[in-house]
Amino acid sequence: MTPPVHEAAAPAPAPPVGKRKFRFAWHHLYFGLAGFDLLTVGTSLYLSHHLNSVFERSVQANEVGLQRMASYAELGQLASLVNTPGNDVFDSRDVAQERGRLTDELRVFSAAMGEARQDALAINEPVGPALRDGLNEVETKMTSMVDEAQSIFTFFDRNEPEKAGERMATMDRRYAEVLSAVRTLQQAARDDLQAKVREQAAYAADLRSLELVIGGAVVLMIGGIGYYGHRMSRSMRESALAMAKSMTADLAAAKRRAEDSLRETEALRFTVDAQSIVSVTDTRGQIIDINDTFCRISGYSRAELLGQDHRVLNSGRHPKAFWVEMWRTVAGGESWRGEVCNRAKDGSLYW
Repeated sequence: MTPPVHEAAAPAPAPPVGKRKFRFAWHHLYFGLAGFDLLTVGTSLYLSHHLNSVFERSVQANEVGLQRMASYAELGQLASLVNTPGNDVFDSRDVAQERGRLTDELRVFSAAMGEARQDALAINEPVGPALRDGLNEVETKMTSMVDEAQSIFTFFDRNEPEKAGERMATMDRRYAEVLSAVRTLQQAARDDLQAKVREQAAYAADLRSLELVIGGAVVLMIGGIGYYGHRMSRSMRESALAMAKSMTADLAAAKRRAEDSLRETEALRFTVDAQSIVSVTDTRGQIIDINDTFCRISGYSRAELLGQDHRVLNSGRHPKAFWVEMWRTVAGGESWRGEVCNRAKDGSLYW
């Protein structure tokens, strides 16, 4: 009875079951490849659309930042006009005229301050409080400077020009404080713009990495199509290749837009540099490079400054210890911040 039991235990239908499972797996692989193709195409289209929207927002944000910096630079120019009557009265001795000029220039300055305040109040970014505080500081310093100018006018009204002359140095110090507050305000706006430029550059680099991932996905997709191509009809294969070409064209267009965004970023960096005074020295303190803004403000040509050290611009307003501390900080690899009074080629002073 044992032999019959052995014959009944051997299952005959096992091989056919294995063949059916093998065909089922390849069938699902086909649909999986099709789904992967759709996912890659959708991701590519999304990236293209996202790049366009990001580029538009970046351009808008950078334009706002540059306009804000320009408005703060205008505040410094208007402050200079407000300061002028308090000095000119020593030459003209026409107190009524200079007092009227002061009132007119102060009105223009206040209007510009009002616009800057409205802009700062509308900022919901981290830089907003710093800009609002900076505008408050500018206004406070301007009030002190105008009070000194009015004191000078009062002494002239009393026919006391000597006392008016004693207040002139104080008014000049108040004016320097106004300019310092304006420069601090400009620096805050400049730092915010530079931070946004760096964020845009980093984001563009991330998009490039994503572009490589999508490119790899396209390569995998094409490889899958080639591997499974012998199981597909000629028409299906041509359709898939046409889809791959279309996706490649979309990726190329996305890459061009990303490069355009990077060029815009570099142009913005150039604009920031154009509004700053930049000089580069070697380890001996000799000037090896300067920008055009430096030449324009100092009055010296590039050829006159290259190879020189900064003593050619020394105004004599700072003690030796001031320069020793500055060079020690810079030589130590740290950032140094401070106000420097230089003498231009024509002998005028600028800060």
